[in-house]
Amino acid sequence: DAAINEEIGRRRHASTQSLLTRKDVIIVASVSCIYGLGSPEEYLRENIKLSVGEEITREALLRRLVGIFFERTNADILPGHFRSVGNRIEVMPISEKFIYSIELGANRIVGITKIDPVSQSILREEEAVILFPTKHFITDDDKKERALVTIREELTEQLAKFGKEGKLLEAERLKRRTHYD
Repeated sequence: DAAINEEIGRRRHASTQSLLTRKDVIIVASVSCIYGLGSPEEYLRENIKLSVGEEITREALLRRLVGIFFERTNADILPGHFRSVGNRIEVMPISEKFIYSIELGANRIVGITKIDPVSQSILREEEAVILFPTKHFITDDDKKERALVTIREELTEQLAKFGKEGKLLEAERLKRRTHYD
């Protein structure tokens, strides 16, 4: 089940990325495959475009990858993970089964290579790549903060209501669950 779910997730990301970046795509899928994908606009806005010659520090690139939910690893790279070795950052997009090796020098990208993760053979040199978030559920900080304010207000109102009704157990459960979530 886990392997099947991982493959479905990879295909969902690949489909979303194709729909957002190409005009020659039609997706045929069951509702369960596309249910709850989140906002396509947010997903598209949060990508990272990298090109050879672009000025960027190693630290800034690592922060940007973490910012779109890539996970750092020192082991084998899996989809949605990256590894940093010296001036080289290796990234496996969430929707793919290959690695991009991004070579940095003098605070700029000096090369981007597409690599087979098993054989380590070079598949092709790239001039530019786009890395999409590893999660579909993306929201900007302003929307998130507005939602949190509303949740806190509603919680306060509901806790006061439960208090007046003498439903102390319900109030405590709601408070705990809301703060946990």
